[in-house]
Amino acid sequence: MTDCVMQRVLDLALYMFKRSSYTTHEAFLENFSKLWFLATLVTADEVNLDRNLLLPPRSPVTVITVYEDDRVGISIFVLMPGAKLPLHRHPKTYGLLKVLSGRVKIQAFNVLSPSAQKKIREEKCINKKALLVEKLEEIYADESSGPRIITPGNKNCHEIYSDSGPAAIIEILSPLYDDLKPQASQPTLEWKFYSHTPVRVRYLPHADKHITILHRIESPADFYMDAAPYHGPQLIRTVGK
Repeated sequence: MTDCVMQRVLDLALYMFKRSSYTTHEAFLENFSKLWFLATLVTADEVNLDRNLLLPPRSPVTVITVYEDDRVGISIFVLMPGAKLPLHRHPKTYGLLKVLSGRVKIQAFNVLSPSAQKKIREEKCINKKALLVEKLEEIYADESSGPRIITPGNKNCHEIYSDSGPAAIIEILSPLYDDLKPQASQPTLEWKFYSHTPVRVRYLPHADKHITILHRIESPADFYMDAAPYHGPQLIRTVGK
């Protein structure tokens, strides 16, 4: 196997996510643990991050597409001071988020089970289209932090803020989600955004949790993105050809 960390990350991601439909769950989790370890080795130098992207004036967010196919996506997001990736979802997605530069604050949410959502909707007369989630404790991460894990049932709704200056993160996701697709004609990406409103419930065992209603919203007026090219090691699809 090549010594290039990013190629090793891609090879394992392609292997495990292409095979996820017919491997055992235990084998999948073992490979996911290996992918997490490889992601700890990814640095700004490894992907040859252009440090000029961290200097204002720039768009609030710049995206760099490292790799993308029908199953696996690897992207870098550069956030200016005070910028954020607004609340969005990664439904049915496994993923890793690693800080390459600076420090970020991550506010994540877990979607409640269908039965819990049904009971709370009945209690509070909430529209069926609204999504009910549990608001989790804020997390701060920097270059020394291990990769943050996203799974279909854990922390797959989140918003990410730059903290104390510019920041850059890399995300490894599978499967890709329809809300975020680079457009050939322009660098801005299409997102499905959400607002969140707290709600107090009596339904146990959720009465003591931070239950929140997510509502679909239009793109926030202060959010827009530019795209920049990837200057890191050339990556070759060696799995699943």
